[in-house]
Amino acid sequence: MPARVVIDGESYECQMVAQDIASDETGRSLTIPEFCKLERLSKATFYNLKKRGLAPAVLAIPGSNIRRITAAARAEWYARMRELAGGEAAQLEHERRRELTATAGKLAAQSPNHMSRRRVRSASARRGRR
Repeated sequence: MPARVVIDGESYECQMVAQDIASDETGRSLTIPEFCKLERLSKATFYNLKKRGLAPAVLAIPGSNIRRITAAARAEWYARMRELAGGEAAQLEHERRRELTATAGKLAAQSPNHMSRRRVRSASARRGRR
C-alpha cells in the first residue's frame, strides 16, 4: 500500500509493498539503481532523501566504488518511512496541501484567462479567413 511521506514541506510517495520484501527471499544486497527501480523512486529522489538523512544505509565496499543496500537496511528504511507516514505531522501536512490545492483551483477558475472563459472561434476564423 503506497504511503505518503512529507519531509521539509516536500511530499514523497513510498511505493514499496510488503510483498516486495517477502519476494526477495535471497536477502541479497541491491545496488542503488536496483533499489530505486524496486521502490519506484528516481535516483534524484533517493539522493534528496540521502541529503536529509532518510535514505537506507549504504554499505561501501572498501577499495572499490561498489555501494550496496543490504536487505536489513532496506527493511529498516521501510519501517522508518512507514512510521514517518503515519505520524500526525504528515497527516496535517497532507490536509494543508489539499486545502491549498482546492483554493488554487477556485482562484484559477475565477481568472479571466481561464479556459472556460475563452470564446470558441469559428472554423473559418481558425483558418485565417474572415
